[in-house]
Amino acid sequence: MEQSGVIGHRELATRADRAVFGAGEPAATEIDSYWDAIAKARKALSRKAPRRARLLRPWQLRSLLARD
Repeated sequence: MEQSGVIGHRELATRADRAVFGAGEPAATEIDSYWDAIAKARKALSRKAPRRARLLRPWQLRSLLARD
């Protein structure tokens, strides 16, 4: 939720929390709709990044490094 406030997609975080912590299971249509919205949000965020960052993103290994 905190990160969603910074990047501007709080509605997606709210939907994820509701699906994970809410009562019952979400319907398949809700799940598909959520992942479609995630894909659109990722594209929108990528468009805001500098071209160099977009081109280098597939080769960023930082997420694989061990953290304390």
